[in-house]
Amino acid sequence: MRAAFLDKLNALRHEWGKPLILTSARRCTWWNKQVGGSPKSQHLLGNAVDIRLDEDGSTKLVELIPKFFGPCGIGVAKNFVHVDDRGYEARWTY
Repeated sequence: MRAAFLDKLNALRHEWGKPLILTSARRCTWWNKQVGGSPKSQHLLGNAVDIRLDEDGSTKLVELIPKFFGPCGIGVAKNFVHVDDRGYEARWTY
């Protein structure tokens, strides 16, 4: 994982006030293919994580992400949020 990305993630965790449970982070090409990741996935570059969401406060967490990551990728699923440091804004749902 890129140190600058981890610094942003840690700042998000500090503001959130509780642990961020990562369900996916840096991936090798083989694993990325196994989980159906994009061949250009930011996970391959160490620029992305998936964070487990609870029903409690998940909207607030998603709203906090841009405060620390600026223009970034955010993908929201029922039980996780993907955040990446791609350098431009992208939003989607799973």
